Amino acid sequence: MNRQEFGQFVREARIKAQLTLREAARRMEFSASYLSRVESGDETVSPNMIVAMAETYGMKVEELTSRAPMKAAGVYGQTMRNSADLRALYRLGAVLSPADIEEVLRMFLHDKQGLEGEALEDALRKLRAELPRLRSGSEGLFAAEVKPRQRRTASRKLPMRFYESTG
Repeated sequence: MNRQEFGQFVREARIKAQLTLREAARRMEFSASYLSRVESGDETVSPNMIVAMAETYGMKVEELTSRAPMKAAGVYGQTMRNSADLRALYRLGAVLSPADIEEVLRMFLHDKQGLEGEALEDALRKLRAELPRLRSGSEGLFAAEVKPRQRRTASRKLPMRFYESTG
């Protein structure tokens, strides 16, 4: 979906939620002009705005990210930042093996979602494709194990006063 199609979709969602452009923007804590540019397709929607739209329009984040003309990773990062439960789950995942995570997912899909047989296996296949750790069987948790790039800083000498004793 391109920016114009996404913009039309979210405009329709706003109207369905019976919100004016200004009212929706105020509730989302964004400017009305930015929301207008997103709805007209002139601007790419930010991950923060997608999370705010989902909350304001009563939609699932996935409903928006599946249509957004951008990567969903930033959106999920914003969602996690705003949810202590998701952050705790993410940390818990760091101590579980890939087999443990798959077993927890299997129990959840069966017990909480009521899936069985092929439907359960299909849902598990989809989750496996989304979770790199399960896909590869590695011990790292998603992107948490990715090492940050080292910043290159010019080596600078401090002024002599930083080396002198204050005694």
